Amino acid sequence: MRKKMEVVALKSKGKSFVFALILCLALLSPAQALGAAKGAAEQQAMPPGVYLNLGDSIAKGRSAAPGADYHSLYGGYLLDAYGIVPLSPGNGFAVDGLKSGDLMDGLTYTTQAQLAVASASVITISIGGNNLLGPIQQRIGSLLPGPVDYTDPAAVKAAVAALALNPAFNPAGLPPEALWEVLVAGLTAEALDPASALGIALDAGKADFLEDWPAIVARIRELNPDAVVLALTLYNPVDPLEGILLFSRYEELVKPMNGALRKTQNQVLLADAYKAFGRDGDAVAFSLAWDTLNLDIHPTTQGHGILFEQLTVPSNLRDFRPLRLAIR
Repeated sequence: MRKKMEVVALKSKGKSFVFALILCLALLSPAQALGAAKGAAEQQAMPPGVYLNLGDSIAKGRSAAPGADYHSLYGGYLLDAYGIVPLSPGNGFAVDGLKSGDLMDGLTYTTQAQLAVASASVITISIGGNNLLGPIQQRIGSLLPGPVDYTDPAAVKAAVAALALNPAFNPAGLPPEALWEVLVAGLTAEALDPASALGIALDAGKADFLEDWPAIVARIRELNPDAVVLALTLYNPVDPLEGILLFSRYEELVKPMNGALRKTQNQVLLADAYKAFGRDGDAVAFSLAWDTLNLDIHPTTQGHGILFEQLTVPSNLRDFRPLRLAIR
């Protein structure tokens, strides 16, 4: 059982402090950043009918065009249809790299996060992807020379090309494309091996989520029993035509995690990203094939549009009828 890291709540004392706080967020751990982002929100009164967005880089809108992420689209929809106001500072409650344990820590130890949840009418959550993505990115990072922006295909290819020039790593003198195939095969083998460091980390990420998610829901409902809460299911970014073994391994991890989400449907509505993305090949740009190489696992702009649609399916809309009557 991993040790929970205490999150220290930061209280802002003026506008200049808030500005400095925002500048420093990138230097903090995910759990600390989740707590720090709340300081800015603490200075404003919560209006009736507030929309709160919690979670990871998907919740933050990574890889979507400006204003086209699901949070912005859904916030605009809630404002127009129900008069529910998105909480400022916008996506400040969504943090890159946030794992399920970090979110639980923030809800447990951070006063500002607790106040935001308690005051919200609608809450959306994207969490769990980093439980699996973190170990994969760390392993790839250990192979490629220097820090690499995984969302930039050209940067990844350049790193592989540099690696191909290293005779100590590439004694056979393979061209970058062939070397990449070797790297993917090795990464897949490690992911499939439950005794490897990567295999152990992936299984631990799943186990952590299975433990954390019921506790997250219980904590949110303890703070706010009346809010409409919607969570995104987890999706598999791997194309089975490009890597059936790695795809199958991710299925083994993602399905139990989505099962945990479904077990809480009496308290949390689900936006089914897993099912919707499985029908749309352009929802995620991730690709292991050299010609289309892209290690960005985030939804594309089109994918964020699909998430917005899933948040507004008829079964979810019905839950807003009493809410609309209550706030208008």
